[in-house]
Amino acid sequence: MPVDVTVTATLIVTGSIAAGASNLMTAPTVTIGTAQSDQAGYWNQPPLYTGSASGVLTHATCSVNQSNVGVTLPTADTHNFATGIGSVAWPQSFALSLSCSAGAKVLITLTDSVNPANRSTTLQLTADSTAKGIGIQLLNSDSTLVAFGADSAAPGNPNQWTIGASPNGTLQIPMTARYVRTGTVSPGTVKALATFTMSYQ
Repeated sequence: MPVDVTVTATLIVTGSIAAGASNLMTAPTVTIGTAQSDQAGYWNQPPLYTGSASGVLTHATCSVNQSNVGVTLPTADTHNFATGIGSVAWPQSFALSLSCSAGAKVLITLTDSVNPANRSTTLQLTADSTAKGIGIQLLNSDSTLVAFGADSAAPGNPNQWTIGASPNGTLQIPMTARYVRTGTVSPGTVKALATFTMSYQ
């Protein structure tokens, strides 16, 4: 009578663990032997399983110190954008704060919550915003405009950028928000929303 046998491979810690791609690991040979109650000895069969396994190990993740970061920009006048489309005004500094363990390379992707498919450098305003011709831009600590990507921690995610090595403690990510003119300006309220996704490699 045929018998179904299931083999499960399990990783076992044998020493200190470092992040990154593991070396090729040889899986043990698994052999099944059968015996009959009226005969001595075993009826040995070819190995049931033998092979190799590989994988990627990651460091422990950081935890977010605040679930929401609100940034209030000063009130701007339409004349602040008189130089035309692309003119900016009232940069306001803020920071994302995380608690980390040392040893990982930290990367981040920001996503436009109003339009997750947005891959530009300008956040789309929420539906309840009443101003026209204005958007919000974000800059990183190098004063580089942040382009938005998908809400994903996958390595190489579009517009993902590197923060650096994780500290053993608080990690501050300095940023700046500012207005940008995108079209014909009319006064009103301005609100934009973004999320951030961390990646550890």
